[in-house]
Amino acid sequence: MRDHKIEIFVKGTPLALSYSDPEKEVKPGDRVQWSCDSHDYAIQFANAKSPFDPPVLSLSKAAKTLTDRYTVRARKGRGKDPHKYTVAVHVNDPSPILTDDPIIIVDDE
Repeated sequence: MRDHKIEIFVKGTPLALSYSDPEKEVKPGDRVQWSCDSHDYAIQFANAKSPFDPPVLSLSKAAKTLTDRYTVRARKGRGKDPHKYTVAVHVNDPSPILTDDPIIIVDDE
């Protein structure tokens, strides 16, 4: 079991989102958490498809606040299984909300 922290960054002109790992590969039993030091943020998993046990479909946190750690659920020999999610970050200027769609890849091989 490993702990993974995905950091969300807001930078550039125009402003855009980037990540410490935009295509994070995890194994069943690993734990994942997010952070964004500069702005409030929210995460929503697409198609009600959460990789965690128990399922977590959405969460939100204030800037400089880590999410809880979420445990990747066990699977049975399905290889690599990508889970798309949306990140929304509240910024003040020029656009009130930035969004992006990174993925978590669960690999049980």
